[in-house]
Amino acid sequence: MGTDPGLAMIYYQAMLHVFTASLTSYMHSVALLRAAGQRVERLFPYASELFAGMSQDSPVGYLREVTAEIEAGSYPGEENDLAMQVVGAEHVAETMREAGVATALSAAVHHLFAKAEAEGHAAESVSSVFETLRATALQ
Repeated sequence: MGTDPGLAMIYYQAMLHVFTASLTSYMHSVALLRAAGQRVERLFPYASELFAGMSQDSPVGYLREVTAEIEAGSYPGEENDLAMQVVGAEHVAETMREAGVATALSAAVHHLFAKAEAEGHAAESVSSVFETLRATALQ
């Protein structure tokens, strides 16, 4: 990471956050399926494919797209606008609540997406949430 010893720790914390947030979202989804009487291992192949595909050139390969959009500071939303994602996030939070599963994580995602939408990013891609995250850090 270069000569700045603090930069290595920043990368470590960033990767730890990706890991723990991803793992927690998986466990949250498993809790939803368990509440529906499903076996935990039934979700594994679907989640595994999703996690692997997110960094590939695939229909769910959004990691490269999100990275490019954030780097460019441009968030075209023709195919994946934030307004659509706000509705989806709300449905997930409602489903968790109705199933009797903890809602803190899904409600936080919905709140973040809705905040970004209210800040004027509705027609942009979901990557525009970065601007809300960044602005919040600057406050």
